[in-house]
Amino acid sequence: MACTIDHLSPHTRVTVIRGFRDARGTEVEAGKNGLMTDIELDWSRREIRLDWIVGDRTGSLVFDLTATAGP
Repeated sequence: MACTIDHLSPHTRVTVIRGFRDARGTEVEAGKNGLMTDIELDWSRREIRLDWIVGDRTGSLVFDLTATAGP
């Protein structure tokens, strides 16, 4: 089952307008764009995981639901 968070949902093209670092330390530069492939919400860990494809590479980004700042 997929979920939608804000305006993001699977099979949505995204472009990063401001660089950031996710909860695991992965840095993403402004201007990077890709295709979201999956979004998972883990209530027990209070995290959201976004899977995406950028060019020919796949990756995941993790965000802390309790964070007070971030993308």
